[in-house]
Amino acid sequence: MPPSPRSWTSAVLHLVIESIVWSGLMAASAAFSVWRYDWQDGMAILSVAVLFALGGVLAYAPAIVAAGFVAGKRRPETRFATYLVALATATIGATALLFGLYYRSYYAEWHGPALSVEWTYQLVFTVAAAVYHFCVLGIRLFLPIGFPALLAVSLWYGARAR
Repeated sequence: MPPSPRSWTSAVLHLVIESIVWSGLMAASAAFSVWRYDWQDGMAILSVAVLFALGGVLAYAPAIVAAGFVAGKRRPETRFATYLVALATATIGATALLFGLYYRSYYAEWHGPALSVEWTYQLVFTVAAAVYHFCVLGIRLFLPIGFPALLAVSLWYGARAR
């Protein structure tokens, strides 16, 4: 028997709310890290927080849905690991990609004509370099709040019966 439309609506609403909460936690983690190390002023902290919030909100729902399909009705520790890997990979990947696009927009002034072969190479390698920079320098901004939140969400979903 297929699920009722009400249960689908409720599930989607919960996923949207959880995405917003996840987004806020990622933004808070990045803002706290930047503030704690006294790296930048208020506007730069806000920019970093918005970047991490957008990465979190874009990554959460697809990661949770994909992990749910992969984990299925397996043992709790398997579900925990699946949610942990999916959510961490999606959040870091989405945030790194957004950082790469922002990085590319800065260098666009010096890139070749749009949609040319030269432009394509420049786009790909600029974004790839930015993703690498993010992985080296930006992941640490997830640690103070994001990592404990990742463990909590993964434990919560891992312990839940499907």
